[in-house]
Order: sequence, then C-alpha cells, then structure tokens
Amino acid sequence: MLTFTAYASANRPLPAEGEPVCTVNDDAVTCAPRSLKVEGRDVFWQRPATAAPASGWPVVLVFQGSFIAPTATWNRVPRDAAFGGYQQARMQSVLLEHGFVVVAPFAEGVAWQTTSASRTW
Repeated sequence: MLTFTAYASANRPLPAEGEPVCTVNDDAVTCAPRSLKVEGRDVFWQRPATAAPASGWPVVLVFQGSFIAPTATWNRVPRDAAFGGYQQARMQSVLLEHGFVVVAPFAEGVAWQTTSASRTW
C-alpha cells in the first residue's frame, strides 16, 4: 500500500475540500502539483479536492514520454504546449476531478532507462 503524506508548504497549501485542484480554459490548464524526492527522483503529485474514501483514493501513475518531463505538464500548461503537454495536463485534471491521486515521477534524463545493460533489477 502506498501512503501519501501532505508535503505542502506555506506557499502551496493543499486545496480545501471541494475547492477545484485545477482550472481549465481554452488557453491553458493550470494544476499546481506537490513534489517530493523518492530515492533522489523528483516526484510530482496531487490529490483530489474531495475527502478520501474510507479505503483511500485510487492512484494513477503518469509516466512521461520522451523529451517531456512532468515539469512541463503541471502548473500552467498552454494549449500549444509541445508533445501534447496540454492534453496530458487536461487528463491529469480530469483524473483529479474524478477522485484519483495523480503521481508523475521524473524520468532519469529525457526518457525511461528500462533497457540499459548497466541496470541491475
């Protein structure tokens, strides 16, 4: 089981229950993430504005594509963002609206290094 603790700072408070986490309009999607480090990797995440169900919120992991880091799909993402950044930000917004925690870990470099011979799993 994955447990999230609110790592909010004074300048980024967690949204109040029922308060929208993201705003979406014709020009941009704006979703302020939380972030933490997990084994040296930056992880961006946000929780829904609704109260957690008794069993906890379901979690969606969003892995970045090549050349577009999570930093490009959080905060303010304009409609003309490269590599479909607006569509990903909109997807994250919809997931949050529907009660999912969204977690987006930062890949090592510009893509996931899953086939490297130097890795030991």
